[in-house]
Amino acid sequence: MSPAVQFSEYGTADVLSVVDVPSLTAGPGQVRLAVRAAGVNPIDWKILHGFMRQVMPVDLPGGLGSDVAGVVDQVGEGVTAFSIGDEVLGGFHHTLLRTVGAR
Repeated sequence: MSPAVQFSEYGTADVLSVVDVPSLTAGPGQVRLAVRAAGVNPIDWKILHGFMRQVMPVDLPGGLGSDVAGVVDQVGEGVTAFSIGDEVLGGFHHTLLRTVGAR
């Protein structure tokens, strides 16, 4: 299991909680990161409050943040651009937080 900050309802920071979620495995064309730093952006409070639900719906429970830095700790089949131990950083849309792919 891995810790994650999630929300099960729209609201203020009071609805955020730290929960354990199943650890992910890199599938074909994907890498898994050991996250060393993660960030949130101004859009995240709008998502949390539900102001963006018409444009960017979130399947609840949901998470926030789209910036990440870490170390590749697992490489899926077919990935050639990254190797275990590579230090990486990047950003992605909130719906891809669970399946970040790379080739």
